[in-house]
Amino acid sequence: MKRISFLIAFFACLVANAEPGDKMFVSVENAPLREKKSSLSSVLSECSYGDEVVVIREEKFWRYVTRLSGGAVWIPLSALSSEPILSVDSRISNDELKFATKNFSSQEENAYRTSGVANYDAVDEMEKASVSEDELRAFLSDGGLKVE
Repeated sequence: MKRISFLIAFFACLVANAEPGDKMFVSVENAPLREKKSSLSSVLSECSYGDEVVVIREEKFWRYVTRLSGGAVWIPLSALSSEPILSVDSRISNDELKFATKNFSSQEENAYRTSGVANYDAVDEMEKASVSEDELRAFLSDGGLKVE
């Protein structure tokens, strides 16, 4: 229980609020950069794991940021870290990097996989699922939900 509490506190610090002008770093593999602060807003481009952005404005769970390449966009706070993302040694696989960012060693991950406690095949299949922006908009529209 202490370990879980520590991890929650640790990650809360990583996703700390940033003041305008502060640098933040993309902490997910691909983060869509949006025109408006909505998950349904048009995607203008993407940032990748470790990319640096500068905060212009904060609004709830969104940050209006500029990128080094220029242009201001909205990005969800959940895709950002206040700590720099370390460069990755080419000898480390993407899977190892993902496990490390979740505080699992390869040995721990293999132990969970073989224990039968969790169905990793189902999780792996879900991670492969992809829905395009157009499909999402059509689904929401068909359901009578407002699409921005």
